[in-house]
Amino acid sequence: SGAENTFARAGEFFIYCLWIQGQMVDLIIFKKYPSLIEPFVSSPNRIPAEMVDLRSQYWEKGLFRIKEVFEQLFSSQIGDKHKNDLGAIYYLRNAIAHSQVSIGRDYFLYRPGRGEEHQAKIVSALELEPVENPSAPQMMTMRFFNDQRYLKDFNRIKRLDEECFSEIARSLGVPHGRIR
Repeated sequence: SGAENTFARAGEFFIYCLWIQGQMVDLIIFKKYPSLIEPFVSSPNRIPAEMVDLRSQYWEKGLFRIKEVFEQLFSSQIGDKHKNDLGAIYYLRNAIAHSQVSIGRDYFLYRPGRGEEHQAKIVSALELEPVENPSAPQMMTMRFFNDQRYLKDFNRIKRLDEECFSEIARSLGVPHGRIR
């Protein structure tokens, strides 16, 4: 059913967004602390204790801050397409995390905060259709059972992993498979 598909795909997207966040954290750490690369690469079964500590510090910062730092550190290696993908992933993850959900519906309801400008950024980043006669405050419906929409969002995650992150990992001398 549409509701089951929506729940399954929203959960899948949420997990993939966490995975993307984890890769960004590792790449940030290796860029800022290149001395951790050799012990990380040379001991596949053991993560250096300093890296474990740094990971936990970054995880506490949240996706927005991690995305900001990542984009600053790797600005010369991230093209517009990947910046757009990162923005969409950020908004998608937040929308899923902060939606109102009902088992009986085939959509999630999301109310973005922070005013019209912020809402316009979300609509643009996620390439959502404008709603006729929007409610006040504006609510967005998120449906994940549309295959075309699902593949579009999934391809954002795939591009970030296979193009952007793999290239950055290679440039740092870190096997991408180790942080995936």
